[in-house]
Amino acid sequence: RQDPTRVLVREVLSLYAAERAPELAADQASMDGWIAHLRAWWGDSTLSHVRRSTCKAYVADRTRETALVGGRRTRRPVSDQTARRELEVLSAAIGYWDAEDRLLYRPPVWLPPKAETRRNALSRAEVAAVLKASLGWRLGPDGRWTRLSASAIANRAHLRRFLLIALYTGSRTSVVTSLSWNRSMTCAW
Repeated sequence: RQDPTRVLVREVLSLYAAERAPELAADQASMDGWIAHLRAWWGDSTLSHVRRSTCKAYVADRTRETALVGGRRTRRPVSDQTARRELEVLSAAIGYWDAEDRLLYRPPVWLPPKAETRRNALSRAEVAAVLKASLGWRLGPDGRWTRLSASAIANRAHLRRFLLIALYTGSRTSVVTSLSWNRSMTCAW
């Protein structure tokens, strides 16, 4: 149980799936899928086969496959970030095994570089335009702002509060909509 040349990758993954994976916050169906792909590819390989070249081969193989969405194959190929996530699970599984039965050496799991995240932050001008629209103004095709009717302005009061809270706190929609208000804390924005 300590010699990487004798410990099978599928044993390590099975232990991780049975004991550690259910305790994690990750979606269980996703975790099961990641582990299934790893088991299928590594087969009867031992931990000594886990190295940079085999991890790169795994990523190359996975990115040639098409993605499964809702149990159906799509035309979209599996991304290298999906393969990266699966290899992160393999690394965690090896670490979990190593914590129980100290391996003679822990095989390093190579990971593809992490993709740069998309940042969809609004500029100051865009924030100002959204807030102005919530205050009862409309931007016309000519680039001029015109005032809306009193009823349209009143109908947007909830929108103003929502936008200000979301923008100032950086909270997600679900957080802002789940806020509860005390009567003494309400204000007339």
